[in-house]
Amino acid sequence: MIAIIPILLIGAIFGWLDSVTIVIANGTEVSFTIESVSWGTGYVTIGSTNCTLDTEAATTGCTNFTEVNDPLVIENTGTTDVKLELASDKDAAGFIGGTGPTFRWKMTAGESESCANMTPQNYTDVNTTNPGTTVCTTFYAIGADTLNIDLEVVIPSDAIGVKSATITATATAI
Repeated sequence: MIAIIPILLIGAIFGWLDSVTIVIANGTEVSFTIESVSWGTGYVTIGSTNCTLDTEAATTGCTNFTEVNDPLVIENTGTTDVKLELASDKDAAGFIGGTGPTFRWKMTAGESESCANMTPQNYTDVNTTNPGTTVCTTFYAIGADTLNIDLEVVIPSDAIGVKSATITATATAI
């Protein structure tokens, strides 16, 4: 009887090992690490036809607006590579108003090689359709995983009021 106990214990151990199950899910998640741009309050300089605000260049034709030199930054904080799309809730006319406004964006890698097929790399009008512009066909999750979104806004001299727009990021696992 003493000789049988070790055989039963060994069998019990193998039975426990056969029943171990682990499910590892992928995680699709992106986050804005710099999530807002605020140029504050100002106006088109008297004598100018418009004011240009830009997250990568000096403001021109503007009075009292705060210069902002930091783009929006989005990071792939998940565990899987994704396709990244961006959309704005307003185009230039809906956001700024007036005669001849501009609301444009362009993408730059926050870290080298964080995004495959990055577009647009030159200022282009924001997209208001759903799900938006595909800005990265592959936005990497491991290592280099940030993307900069520079913004350019041109305010015509006949635009007034408090203005805001929302940019939405859609990440789809690939």
